Amino acid sequence: GRGGGNGRRWELPSIEMLSSGDPRESVGTSLDRMARLVETTLDEHSVSVEVKDIKAGPRIVRFGLVPGWTGRKGEVETGRSKAESSRVKVQSILTREKDLALALKTPYLRLEAPVPGEALVGLEVPSPSPSKVHLREVIETPAFSRLIAKGGLPIALGQDTGGSPVVLDLASLPHMLIAGATGSGKSVCINSIVASFLLTKTPEQLRILMVDPKRVELTPFNGIPHLVGP
Repeated sequence: GRGGGNGRRWELPSIEMLSSGDPRESVGTSLDRMARLVETTLDEHSVSVEVKDIKAGPRIVRFGLVPGWTGRKGEVETGRSKAESSRVKVQSILTREKDLALALKTPYLRLEAPVPGEALVGLEVPSPSPSKVHLREVIETPAFSRLIAKGGLPIALGQDTGGSPVVLDLASLPHMLIAGATGSGKSVCINSIVASFLLTKTPEQLRILMVDPKRVELTPFNGIPHLVGP
């Protein structure tokens, strides 16, 4: 019901209105196979690494590469100390980007060196079985509930490369710009933001002014009671 003059309180929409996420396929064995392929591909180019950490998100898989030791194979094991050997240089891993892309049969590949806060070189590749991220599964997380409890403007953006929820309090941001190529998901992002408001704020708590010069993106929301004007 509409809040305001008629005295009826606005009831927030039920989370049941959103579709629940599809069950995710297990990709454990194929990821282990990819990890071994990364190690052998680099080893063939005399770059020793060990895949220590695998984080699988909905669209991207991140392999954490630990640089090995240089020198002839077996030297470290046969008594020569690691102090006399040297770590594989990070640059030598980065220069093998195209060889890795060829071995993993993917044109999309990203190396991050080092991963912030970790002693790893990150290798990001598309997931062998990508899945959709549903708004509901982000909104139902404890992270989103904590933002609601704080009383700001919680928005559910999606999941990061490790599959963890990405949520923000819009009120705490100085500004926000949504940018990207055609078809990269700008409109979906805007719809997620507006839906986050409608699921958590009544018209008494939040008034929205929408400016849409092309009258394309925001027309489905024309008429919601939260609007200051049409």
